Amino acid sequence: MHPISGQTIFGFYEPGQRVWHLPELGQSSNPIDKSPVKLPRVLGKDELEHYQHSPIDASNQIRLIELLPPKKASAGRNSVEPLRCKILSPAFHQTPEYEALSYTWGNMNRHLPISVIIDQSDDQALLATPQLIMALKRLRLPSASRLLWVDQLCIDQDNNDEKGPQIQLMGDIYMKAQRVVIWLGEDHDHYIHQPAFRKEADTELLADMIDMFTKASSRTSTDDLKLAEQLVDVRPSYHINSIEQRRIGAIYEILSRPWFRRAWIFQEASLARELLVQYGPLEVKIEDLKRLFDAVYLLELEMGIQRERTIARNTGGFEMIQLIQDTRQGRLEPDSAGVSSKFLLTLLQVLRRVQAFDPRDLIFAFLAFQVDEGIKATAESYRQTQEQVWMHAAKCIIKASQSLDTFAALSGDTKRQLQLPSWVPYWADCFPYSRPIAMPVSRFRASRGMPHIWKKSDDPKKLHVRGKIVDRINEFLTLSLRKFAGTRSPTHLFLSWGMLRQSAQHYLLKYQGILGDQLAVKLGTLERDLMRTVLADGAMGSEQPLHCVYEMIDANNHSDTAQKLGSAGKKEELTEEQKEILSDYEKLEALVLVAEEKRVFMTDNLQLGMAPSAAQKGDQIAIIHGSKVPCILREVEGGPHEYRVISQCYLDGWMYGKSPNDRPHPHSKWWEEQQDEFVLV
Repeated sequence: MHPISGQTIFGFYEPGQRVWHLPELGQSSNPIDKSPVKLPRVLGKDELEHYQHSPIDASNQIRLIELLPPKKASAGRNSVEPLRCKILSPAFHQTPEYEALSYTWGNMNRHLPISVIIDQSDDQALLATPQLIMALKRLRLPSASRLLWVDQLCIDQDNNDEKGPQIQLMGDIYMKAQRVVIWLGEDHDHYIHQPAFRKEADTELLADMIDMFTKASSRTSTDDLKLAEQLVDVRPSYHINSIEQRRIGAIYEILSRPWFRRAWIFQEASLARELLVQYGPLEVKIEDLKRLFDAVYLLELEMGIQRERTIARNTGGFEMIQLIQDTRQGRLEPDSAGVSSKFLLTLLQVLRRVQAFDPRDLIFAFLAFQVDEGIKATAESYRQTQEQVWMHAAKCIIKASQSLDTFAALSGDTKRQLQLPSWVPYWADCFPYSRPIAMPVSRFRASRGMPHIWKKSDDPKKLHVRGKIVDRINEFLTLSLRKFAGTRSPTHLFLSWGMLRQSAQHYLLKYQGILGDQLAVKLGTLERDLMRTVLADGAMGSEQPLHCVYEMIDANNHSDTAQKLGSAGKKEELTEEQKEILSDYEKLEALVLVAEEKRVFMTDNLQLGMAPSAAQKGDQIAIIHGSKVPCILREVEGGPHEYRVISQCYLDGWMYGKSPNDRPHPHSKWWEEQQDEFVLV
């Protein structure tokens, strides 16, 4: 299996960023509560009694909705008749075949009725949101019942004693379903007046493209690329005139749907045996949609489209579909020996891409991916505060994994509304300083594989750890490196490479008396060491340690040339030498992303490193048992051996359980010293 890279986990899409491509059609969709909805006709009776769910054994029993066909089958799936259903309550192990719905609630009220058939003479009203009503109207079959599990209707939403245990079952519910249907909402074009040139709705454009791909005799990526080139125009444009431009607009619209930003959808879709997408009248397999999107993305890259203008950067849907499909097919199953917690890995992959109306659901929505963490959703769970749920999750992950890989998501000294200890991730914003130094798949082993041993504390907000403080930040060589602007900004400008190199040289020259003959050695390897440091020795790639540092230096020095080659047109027209230059530079562009929001520093003992911008001069650098990489600690006033943990950091030469031998260091064999105990608060 191909190694998983840090960039694969982190991804390119940045929620909330500007959409560059096709402004008229490519804007992010409206929130789900502002999406167009056809309201149903009123029920036959003027007023129905509210339906009250009968109690169930919430740990071993579920409800199912039998969605009944319209009374007049001739209307087909476009029937405007009110929705009717029956409620079944089988034991979970005795459920008949059913489908599960994955959709977005939004913050709309449940105020529209569905008629629940109690007996031949009695109907009662079960209330639902407008979007769910529209979804069920699309899913209703013209002449047969359809058995569905829908959380909004099948879980008593006003009963926390039932809600917790049912949420604990949700992973099993979606795994057992015959298929999972994704409801993306209605196509805006069915309800909003469009300019005269726009003849086809988005769903019709998508259906035609998918049909052409399905009928294609070959399914190779090369042939798919050629077909995409015939169907869409990916060049940025502010005037939408051709059908090729309208097609790319339809792709951006579907990939910007709110469904892709909902926390629960990842578990629901990733566990599905079969995955079907319903987008207005369009019904399509997820595999067929993905094939189309992959071909368009390849076309964007082949055409030299700037990275920030691609569907990977501008839509939440492209990466989410990739992540869901890779998870379903086991491609993101890491080697169990190399990853401490599959649950944590899942959280770090998905949380930066999604949101939840209830912040506690940022944990509860992923419980199906646990191995032995033991986090449960119970009636009591929904009585706990957000802080309690988030802190309990961090504690369980650390205890079960005997690692501190959770530190990849720490927020430094960022001020938050919640009163969380510094060692607990702020799960709603895992990476305030862009890419972390080490994801759980990292090959770094600064602590030499020594596990974290959990020690019970009288104060649940304190974490007892062991390790050694090995150095201290003495001076920063750069300002905080801002977001890398992709191909609009060459790497040498992003890194301020000339100034960084000169600043490091001047710093070392100040210590000429201390270094003596070692100064020449340090200056001779400085450029190599700086490049390895700003790339965190390949933290965003699958290769650690990097064996191509000198190639990356060369690519950085020729970044202007590489940019011109990348924007010149089709890559197939380049010479072999030009392709190699461009390939090395594209690798550098991916690896250098780890330097965003970080600063390069020198320590008291003339060690080179890089840390998030939250780090300060005077902060301590510690190697802590259970952490793959060194950590930045800041001492708390008045607390003996108490520290706030600020972040992970990169310390050149210390990342693989050894220390540099270019000059003596007081803690060069820290593991042979008496280990200290720190309290993180």
